Amino acid sequence: MAKYLGEVTGTGGGVFGNVRDERITDERIRGFDRTRNDIDWGWFPDPWRFICCGWEPEARRLLVFEEHTANKMGPEDTGRIVLESLTYADEPGEEPYFHDELIWCDDTPDGKVQMNTYRRDFGIRARPARKGRMRKLSYEWLANLREIVIDSERCPLTFAEFVNKEYLRDRDGNWLDEIPDGQDHSIDAIRYAMMDDVLRG
Repeated sequence: MAKYLGEVTGTGGGVFGNVRDERITDERIRGFDRTRNDIDWGWFPDPWRFICCGWEPEARRLLVFEEHTANKMGPEDTGRIVLESLTYADEPGEEPYFHDELIWCDDTPDGKVQMNTYRRDFGIRARPARKGRMRKLSYEWLANLREIVIDSERCPLTFAEFVNKEYLRDRDGNWLDEIPDGQDHSIDAIRYAMMDDVLRG
């Protein structure tokens, strides 16, 4: 069973048995060779969510180290959050600068408008993820990674989503091979960022 805040949670039907809570230091973050940045669009009550990860493909390890969330904020405001997140120094004491990293996004009609604002007003390389009918496969791909390391202090919402996501039950309480929608904004954002890797197997 999964643990959250030191307590055993779940009922044996958790989707992700590979999640580990670990503090991820700034030094380790600066050392990532590959990063993935991802957005799940939302307004209200569903939130806008921006997640930053480190990806270590040889170890099949995903490390989640930054999250931002917002309600009732348009692309002019959320774009500034992304811009600020991508503006940092490579080493302590150096001058921060904007890192021109890709942002993978939910490809919705509303998302296309917001991505255009990001590109035009902020110079952010926002791209739609190739997600068509790949929800179950991408969930299974994440669940089959060796580790999903989440810093629960930096990313409490993301950690809670992963440890609490369970399969559906039928009316008799039996588990079904079906993952319910909802309470998965960080999970969805991460799925979008990893979709090219999912499609490569």
